[in-house]
Amino acid sequence: MSRILPLLSFRRPVGKFVQVEFGNPKKRDCAGLGICNLEMLGHQWPARKACCEHRRAVGHLSYIRSGNEFVLQFRRSDLDDEAYARHFVAGAFLLEEDFSIPPAVVQACGLPRSALFPRGQYPFLEWEEQLRISFPNTPVALRAFPMTNFPGLGLNTIAASLLTKY
Repeated sequence: MSRILPLLSFRRPVGKFVQVEFGNPKKRDCAGLGICNLEMLGHQWPARKACCEHRRAVGHLSYIRSGNEFVLQFRRSDLDDEAYARHFVAGAFLLEEDFSIPPAVVQACGLPRSALFPRGQYPFLEWEEQLRISFPNTPVALRAFPMTNFPGLGLNTIAASLLTKY
């Protein structure tokens, strides 16, 4: 059995399998919090120190047009306990910096060209050893405001109404 087959137990929309490395790309060795790198599954990672291996996971990235959000799912067991405790604290995943999805991933997954995970705190769902994080496709005009993002609680509706009113 393939090690990625358990991801099939998650009800998920069409997307692609990716490799994700957690950390902050602006800090040495991706030491911070967030997503340091995201590549298509099978892409060769650049040479990195052995310290980074425990922060990598195979995941599934998709875009849900109806909710205007990106969904990243992966196996909890791909991260060691230290990486999990550092990146998934008190029911939230923290992105210290905006993360622009690489153009190759955007094209392969059929994502909007402006694909970006805005900085903020995101609740995550942990279910049957799977982790699922939803990132809103926030309009560019709202990215300038620091905020805590909670997909599913109407952020996109509020954002759309703000853009039409002002």
